[in-house]
Amino acid sequence: MLKLEKGSFIGIYSKYRLPIDEKNLFKIESQEDTIKAFDTMIKPMKYVLAGISIIAFIIALIVIYIITSLIVEENKISISMLKVIGYENKWINSLVLDGTILPVIIGYLISIPLLLSSMQALFREATKKMNIAFPLMINPGYMVAGFVIIYITFLISKFISKKRIFAISMSESLKIQRE
Repeated sequence: MLKLEKGSFIGIYSKYRLPIDEKNLFKIESQEDTIKAFDTMIKPMKYVLAGISIIAFIIALIVIYIITSLIVEENKISISMLKVIGYENKWINSLVLDGTILPVIIGYLISIPLLLSSMQALFREATKKMNIAFPLMINPGYMVAGFVIIYITFLISKFISKKRIFAISMSESLKIQRE
């Protein structure tokens, strides 16, 4: 590709300055220069990832809302019966909606190793021809922040679903009994 003679080098990395005449070198770059160039290259990617994160938050909110709505819809008769018996809406909400936090937590915990393995495969494929290795680690602070975001999403969805529970009337169970 570069039409160099066999045995030529296109790069030499060293911890120390090598005794090579500078007229034989195209460029000397320090580790700091490489890090700055890499940071400059990755800066636009950070904005893209922020956009993806916002879209993922919205999708998560929609999915969790749909699931909690299905749970409320499936338990409509039971919710109505609980209202007839005299349970307060607060207790009904905790019975119906608080049980859904466990799948959210388990789903988040399962997603961490899946994310790590898929990102490692993506980076491995992207850098296969470059002879570069990117060690991929997830900062524990980001894992906590991710869980907080998922939990807030769950709470927002739960708040929206509470309104659906409040809207279920006591006569709902009687209507269905007649049918």
